[in-house]
Amino acid sequence: KDKSDKYDNVHLDLVETLKAFEEMRNKVKAPLTDKAFELTLKKLNQLSGGNIETSIAILEQSIMNSYKGVFELKQQPQSEKGGLPRW
Repeated sequence: KDKSDKYDNVHLDLVETLKAFEEMRNKVKAPLTDKAFELTLKKLNQLSGGNIETSIAILEQSIMNSYKGVFELKQQPQSEKGGLPRW
């Protein structure tokens, strides 16, 4: 299957973040196979309830933490919710 074809059925807003996730996976020497890509999309849809913004946030969390998979969004620590921590 051509590499560009796998994005044909992916929501346009999600494509850029998915490509960034794939790039991160390649850099940690754990490239996604076609099947892994398909399963990642399926799990992302389950975790987000189909919500694109939530899907993007989940992928960004995985990219930021160099996760090899996608996981439920973690709650932000209190210091991040209120801006800068008090020292």
